[in-house]
Amino acid sequence: MLKISLGLIFFTILSSAFVYAETMSVDVEGTSYDIDYTVTGMSVSGIESDLDFISLILTVDVTDSPGILEITFDRSFYDSVYQGLDDEFIVIADGGLEPTFTETDTNPQSRTLRIELPSGTQDVEIIGSVFGRTIEEVPSEPEETVSEKQIPAAFVDSSKDLKFYVERYVTESSYKDWFEENYSDYTFHEALDISKSELDKLIVEIEDEQSKSIPVETPAETPKTTECGEGTILEDGVCVLDERCGEGT
Repeated sequence: MLKISLGLIFFTILSSAFVYAETMSVDVEGTSYDIDYTVTGMSVSGIESDLDFISLILTVDVTDSPGILEITFDRSFYDSVYQGLDDEFIVIADGGLEPTFTETDTNPQSRTLRIELPSGTQDVEIIGSVFGRTIEEVPSEPEETVSEKQIPAAFVDSSKDLKFYVERYVTESSYKDWFEENYSDYTFHEALDISKSELDKLIVEIEDEQSKSIPVETPAETPKTTECGEGTILEDGVCVLDERCGEGT
């Protein structure tokens, strides 16, 4: 007899610890809605809607303390919102008690409440703000299309030496402006399909060639003029004594 009693007690404790997943239906203005819920240490025997208070009233039998009720509302059926934003539900037990509850899951489609009820609770009222709300789907942002760059760029003629383009880029400001305006998403070496170091090397070569091609001007020598002093004359570029006339002549 003792073994049977202990077995019944163990079965009762074990049964009250189970979590039961259930679905129940409620009628709102002639339309039936299914509500998913789970219970631990309690059971739910009925549910009805109150259109005046925008609430749902559940008839329960709580055997544990606390009994746990987790209930999920599809937003298109039942919700609590204020000025377009989520608002808290109000939960009342047995007409006046405010039990502990938390919102355990919130997403664009549904909201889930976890309610703790003391042993002996007979009914639970959950107050929201709207039945049958239309949920507007937020349009997803279009994915940005990343266009692949043409390498080398379209203006590059493969039959021409790349130095031709580099020289124009370095020496012609109008060509550089044209490139930056029409190929702003390219670097110049990327457009030519070469590395930055290869571009720098070509620039150095071009600058060296330009420096060698500039003629070096040698200043013209200023012809020397020889002036002779008094009593001398210039002969064959040398000043000599003027002996052409004697004294007094």
